[in-house]
Amino acid sequence: MNEQQFKNELEKLTEDKNRTYMYIIYGLFILAVVFKPLAIIGAVFAFMKREELSVLAQTHCNYLIKTFIVAFIGSFLIFVPVIFWFIFAWYVYRVASGFQNFYGNREVNGESWFK
Repeated sequence: MNEQQFKNELEKLTEDKNRTYMYIIYGLFILAVVFKPLAIIGAVFAFMKREELSVLAQTHCNYLIKTFIVAFIGSFLIFVPVIFWFIFAWYVYRVASGFQNFYGNREVNGESWFK
């Protein structure tokens, strides 16, 4: 195995590792629909790992962290049912849309707070 092949294999392994981290983070956010504390774990994991990941994964981490922040703040408005259901639907849409984009190797707008 020459040096170029070795570099290519190492790059592929790093990319696979990045994808695995992102699948775990998205999985935690998806499961948080049922068990809310998993969103906290997912947000912390995304925050801790985002500097180590590829640029694509970093934008997804920023996207998920912002999703968590808005949903967390919105959860304090639970006493208004219309707002609660709006935030719940927005959270589900944003996580599903982000996962679909990641699965298709497409970027999300990591700077966006609401779309």
